[in-house]
Amino acid sequence: MTRQWMKRQIISYLPAFFMLTFVLLSVMFLSIAQLSKNAIVSANSVFAKHVQQVVDYNLKTTELLVLNAVLNNENIKKYFNGDESPESYFWRYQASNELTKLKVNSMIDSIYLYRKSDDKVLSENMFSPLQQFVDKAFILDQFKDPTKGPKWSNVRDYQETKFAEPTNKVITFASRVAPPLGDLGIIVVNVKVKAIEQLVNEMSSTSNVSYANFIGTDGRYIYEAQNIKESKQLHAYTSDYTGWKLLTGIKDGTLYQFSSWVLYLYFSIGVLVLIFGTLWIIYTARSNYKPIQSILGRITRLSSSPKDHLFQEESVDEFKFIETAIENLFERVAEYEREQEEGLTLKSRHLLREVTDGRVILQDVEWEQEMANLRLSSGFASLCSTIIEIDRYAEFGQSYSKRDQYLWKFVINKVLKEIIDPYPIEIWAEWLESNRLSIIFLSQSDLEQSGTDIELICSRMMEWVQKNLEFSLTIGVSQCASNSGQISHLYEQALMALNFKLVKGNNQVIYQSQIHGIKQGEAYKLIPYIRSLSYYYRMGETRWKEEFESFFQQIFNDMYVNSEVHYIINDLINHLYREMMELPDEFQNIWKRDVHPRMNNILRETETVEEMKAQMMDILLHAEQQILALRETRKHHAIMQNVRKYIEEHYSNPLLSLNHLEDEFGINGKYLSFLFREEIGVKFVDYLSQVRLEYAKALLAETYSSVQDIATQVGYTNTMTFIRAFKKSFGMTPGDYRKM
Repeated sequence: MTRQWMKRQIISYLPAFFMLTFVLLSVMFLSIAQLSKNAIVSANSVFAKHVQQVVDYNLKTTELLVLNAVLNNENIKKYFNGDESPESYFWRYQASNELTKLKVNSMIDSIYLYRKSDDKVLSENMFSPLQQFVDKAFILDQFKDPTKGPKWSNVRDYQETKFAEPTNKVITFASRVAPPLGDLGIIVVNVKVKAIEQLVNEMSSTSNVSYANFIGTDGRYIYEAQNIKESKQLHAYTSDYTGWKLLTGIKDGTLYQFSSWVLYLYFSIGVLVLIFGTLWIIYTARSNYKPIQSILGRITRLSSSPKDHLFQEESVDEFKFIETAIENLFERVAEYEREQEEGLTLKSRHLLREVTDGRVILQDVEWEQEMANLRLSSGFASLCSTIIEIDRYAEFGQSYSKRDQYLWKFVINKVLKEIIDPYPIEIWAEWLESNRLSIIFLSQSDLEQSGTDIELICSRMMEWVQKNLEFSLTIGVSQCASNSGQISHLYEQALMALNFKLVKGNNQVIYQSQIHGIKQGEAYKLIPYIRSLSYYYRMGETRWKEEFESFFQQIFNDMYVNSEVHYIINDLINHLYREMMELPDEFQNIWKRDVHPRMNNILRETETVEEMKAQMMDILLHAEQQILALRETRKHHAIMQNVRKYIEEHYSNPLLSLNHLEDEFGINGKYLSFLFREEIGVKFVDYLSQVRLEYAKALLAETYSSVQDIATQVGYTNTMTFIRAFKKSFGMTPGDYRKM
C-alpha cells in the first residue's frame, strides 16, 4: 500500500497551511506594530500630563508667593492703607524693596502695585500716577468686572515706561487687594514667556521625541515648539487652572505614519491571502470529495436494501454514511459468525449428551469427522469423564441473576481451559445440566500419566475456586480409558462418584477409583437404630442421643449413595412422626406445627450428611426442650415418671403388672393405666415389653447365655412368648440377632 491518498491530502492542503502561517505571522506583526503605536501614544500622554503639571505648578507657586505677600507683608499693607503724609515716602520705599524681593522667583519679569485711593502705581523702579502709567489699560480692565477673580492672562506685551527697553512678552497675574473685596487696589505680576519656553524646552529635551505647544484662550501661541514640521499631534489637554490648551505629539511623524501605512498594507494582504486560502480550501475539498462521492455511489448501488432508512436521511453526513455502512457489514458478518458459533455450541451440547447417555457410539471415522466439526482434536491416547457440580445450587440461583450465573459458568469453563494449557490434554466440555459441567478429557498421554495429570488439574481447579469464588464446587472423576466407545460408561462412573457427595461432603474431588470396591451397607440394618432412636426420643430418655450418633456413624461407615441416604433419613423422619403421634394432642401439635416441616426441609436444603446431622440434632434438641417443659406442667407427670422408673428397675419380676403397681403406688390399676398412656404415650403392657426386650437385646449381644436363660432374666416365664415378642419388635428372632 503506497498511501497515495495520504500524500495527495498533504500536498493539497500545504498551500492552505502556508497561507494560514502567513496570516498568523501577519497578525503577530500587526499586533507588535499596534502595541508599539500604543506605547508611543501612552508615553506621549504621560509627557503631556507632566508638562502641564509642571507649568501649572510653577504658576501656582508664583501666585501663592504674591498672595502671601499681599496678606502677610506689613510694608505692602501699609502702602495700600497709607496716604500722602511725610512718612509716605518711607513706606513707598519699603514697599518697593519688598517687590524687589519678590522677584527672587526667576520666572517673574516685573511686579507693580496700584493703589485705588489716589490712582498711584508703585513698582520696584518707579512711582507714577495711573494716567502716566504705560499699563494703564490693563489696570482699568481689571476693574470693569467686579466679580472677576484673579487669573492668568494670555500672552501680552509689557513695557514699564515709554522710554524703557523693548517690550517683553509676558503673561500676567492680577489680584485685588485685599481679598476678597479688593477695594484697596491690585497687585500685578508679569511672568516671562521665555521662562515658560525654557521650562518646556528642558522637559522636551529629555524626551527628544515628544513636543509640546501652549495656546492661550485667545488662540495665540504662548509657547510653540521649533522644527516640528514633520510632527504628529497625539494629544490635546486644557488646563483647569489657566484655561490654556496643551498640544503634544511626536516630533518625527514620518515613522509613525509609515508604520500605520505598513499596518494597513499587511492587513490588506492578510485579508487577500485569507480570501485566497478560503477559495483554495473549497477547491481542494471539492477535488478530494470526488473519491468519497464515488464510494457513496458504489455503496448505494451495491446495497441489498436501498430503501433502508440510512439512504433516506439526507442530514446524515457522508463519512457517517460510510461508517454506518461498514458497521452494518461488520454486524452482518458478526451475526453470521455468531449464528455459526451458536449452532456449533448447540451441536456440541447435543452430541455430548447423546454420547454420554450411550445413545450414540461413534466409530473411529465418525469420531474424527465429528471432532473436526467441533474444532477439537480427534486423536487421543486416553480419555476420562469428569463432572463439575455447583454446590448448593438453589442458593447460587438466589444469590446471582441469570446473567451473572451464565458469567460464572463461563468463567469456570475458561479457568479450566487455562489450567490444562500446560498439559497435553484437550477438553470437550458443556453444561448439560444447569448445575453440572460435563467434561471429556482427551489426553495424548498413556492411562497412568493421564490419571496423574487429571488429578493435578482437578486439584488446581479446586484451589482456584476456593481462593476466588464465594461458592464451592464438587468434582466427580471417572477412571481413564482408551476407547471412545467407553465414554458413556466413564460418564456413569463420574455420576456414581458424585452420588457419594452426601456422605463424602461437598467442595472436594471424588474419584471413582477411591470408591471402587467399597462394599456398600444395607439399609435394612439401620432399621433397629431408627426404631430405638424414635422410641427413646418419644419416651424422653437421653439415650436417644447415643442412638442418634450411632445411626449417623453407621451411615458414614457403610458409604451409602445419595438416594439411599435420602431414603434412610426420610424413614427416620417418618418413624419419629409416628412415635410422636402416640403422645397427647398438645405434644402432637408441637411436632406437626414446627418440628416435622423443618425436618422435611432438611432433605431439600442440605447437600451432605454432616449438614443433615447437625440440623436434625438442633431441631430435636429444641423440640426436646419444648416437650420437657410441657410435660413438667402436667399434674401427674412426677408420679408417672416414678412409675416408669419403677418398671425399668423391676422389669425382671414376672409378677410385675397393673395390680402390682396398684399396690405399690396406691392408685387404681385402670386409672394408672390411663394416666401412664396419657403421660408416656404408650400402654403399660407395651412399655414393659419394650423395656424387657431392650435389656434382652443387650444380653444377647454382651453375654453367651441361652435364649431361655435370657428370657427368664428379663421376666418372661415362657420362652416362646419371648421369641414371638422379640421378632415382632425387631423383625428377627433372638438367635438371628445374636448372629449379627
